Formats: sequence, C-alpha cells, structure tokens
Amino acid sequence: LDKRFQVRAGLDGGHLKRCIASLRVGKAMDPVVVATVDGVLVCLDGWHRIEAHRRIKRTWIEAVDRGPMSSQQAGWEAAKANLSHGLPIRKRVERRAVFEQYVNANQHRCADGKLKSARAMAADLCGMVSDPTVPVWMEKLFPEVHEEMRSGPANGKGGLPTGNSFSSDEVHLDRFRAALGEALEHMQRISDPEGRGEAMACLGDFQAGAKEFEAAGPIKPYDPWA
Repeated sequence: LDKRFQVRAGLDGGHLKRCIASLRVGKAMDPVVVATVDGVLVCLDGWHRIEAHRRIKRTWIEAVDRGPMSSQQAGWEAAKANLSHGLPIRKRVERRAVFEQYVNANQHRCADGKLKSARAMAADLCGMVSDPTVPVWMEKLFPEVHEEMRSGPANGKGGLPTGNSFSSDEVHLDRFRAALGEALEHMQRISDPEGRGEAMACLGDFQAGAKEFEAAGPIKPYDPWA
C-alpha cells in the first residue's frame, strides 16, 4: 500500500466496520484494483477492503490487475476510482489531492495538448470542484497552468471564462471557501500560547461578522448531499 496513491486523509472507521461485517456474513465485495508502478504492485482502489481482510485474518483477496502504469497515471486512476464510487470526497485536503493528481496526470489537457475549459475540468472531476473554483485552485497549486489559462482563448476552450459565465456570488463563495480553508490550516499550526490567543480573538471578530451576515438576508440550509 503506497500512500502516493491514496487521496483520502485516512481510513473511515464506519466504512471499515461495514466492510468487516460484510466479509463475516459472506457478502460478496468488489475486487480491489492494482497496478504495477516502477516494478512494484500497488493498490489503486480498495484500501478499506484490504484492511478489512487483514482485520479478520484473511490472507487473500480478489484483485483486478491493470498492468504497468506511470506513477502519474496510477495517481489519477486511484483518484478517479474514489470519485466514481465509495465514500464521498468531502474533506478539503482530499479534494485538493484529487485535483493535484488530475493535473499531474495531464488530464486537464485535450488529446492535442490544448487546455480544457474550466467547465470541462469540473465535469471530469464529477462536480467535486465547481467551474469557478478550477481557476482559483489552479492559480494556487499550478500557477504556470493558470497563467496559460489567462493567456489562452477566451471562448471556453482553454481560456478563463469572461463576461457573465459565472455569477459574482459563485466566485465570491468559492474564494471564501478557499480562504477559510487556508486560514484553518494556518491556525492549526500555531503553537505559541500568545499567538493562539490572538487567533482566538480573530475568530471572535469572524463570529461577529458571521452574525451580521446571518441577519442581513434570508439563508437556505446547505445540503452537501444535494
């Protein structure tokens, strides 16, 4: 098991228990998917199933061998498998990992090497990243590709969208998500007690602003599964 090909932050305890229960009652499970990278057999899909087999001391598991692959191709195949089935990709760090695997495997380009549109990239990623989020993440993680998007044709075929392709609300919401996620990552790394105190004071200011936001207009409850 090579963590380079695991986009999830870790195993989900609930899902692992369900896999173990299924094995104990003899319920059939899909085979895991493996490939050979640099001469080593690696798992692309099925980490929970493998761990479930280990927990019940089962020494064999059914697998589908996809053959030799480059590390970039294997990374994207593993990420794509997690997008298409199993537990939803919800954590920011996991979504970022999938996005990185996608670009590293050159899936953001057409067969002729030209950049895909942000809308096409979002579709490839099964809606995990919205259209306006693609250039935001690209700017942060792959600035050279983002610059290529900026200088590309502004017709939805590789350049950044223009005009009213996205509403201002969509753009602001995606930038808010990105900024909040980054702020939380930095906050978790503060160890000095005085610095932690200042961080909590900043959170107090944020909460005050959030209350003003809540009172400023109607709010529809957000359903992440919708």
